Amino acid sequence: MNAHLRPPRTRRAALAVHRWGVPAVLAACLLSAGCTQAIPGEATVARAGTGPAGEEYVNLLRECTVVPTETIAEAVGVLGVYSTFSGAVCRWVSLDGDTDVQLNWFESGTVHREKAVAERLGYTVEAVRVAGASAYVMRPPDDPASCGAVARAGESGVVGWWVHGVRTDPCAAARKLVELSINRAL
Repeated sequence: MNAHLRPPRTRRAALAVHRWGVPAVLAACLLSAGCTQAIPGEATVARAGTGPAGEEYVNLLRECTVVPTETIAEAVGVLGVYSTFSGAVCRWVSLDGDTDVQLNWFESGTVHREKAVAERLGYTVEAVRVAGASAYVMRPPDDPASCGAVARAGESGVVGWWVHGVRTDPCAAARKLVELSINRAL
C-alpha cells in the first residue's frame, strides 16, 4: 500500500515510532551500558559446603537422627521404618507402607504459632504436657488415623511429630516421639 493511501492515524503512528524509536533505543543502550561494571578476578564454580555459609549449617540434617529409626518404629508400633526424606521435614514410612511418620523441627517456630495454624485448619487442639513441657496434640477432623504433637524444643524453636495410619492411637505415638525428642535435645 502506498504511504499516501494509508489512513492518517497509521501514518502518524509510524512517524512517531520513526521519530522517537531510534532515540529511545539509543537511550536504553546507553543506560544499560552505564549500569554494568567489570569485576576483577577469575570466575570459579561454587562448591557446596565451602566458606562461612557452609560452615554455619554443618548440623543441618542432624535433627532427623535425634530419634533412631528403631525407636520410631517401636513408638508407632510397627516392625520397622525407613527414611524417605531428610531436610526441613524428616519422613519415615513403615516397612509395610501403611504408616507415615513426619518430624519437623523449626528453630524459630513457637508452639503458639503451630497451635494457631492447626486451629485455622479446623483441627482439634488439646493442651497437654510432654516430659514436663507445655505441648499441643492436634488432630484433623476428617482423619482419625492422623495426629500430631508439638512442643518447645530447647531454648528456642519447636519440635513436632505427625503420625498417620498406625493401628494404635496415633496421638499417643506422636506424644511419645515428641517426648523422646525433648529428652535427647536437652
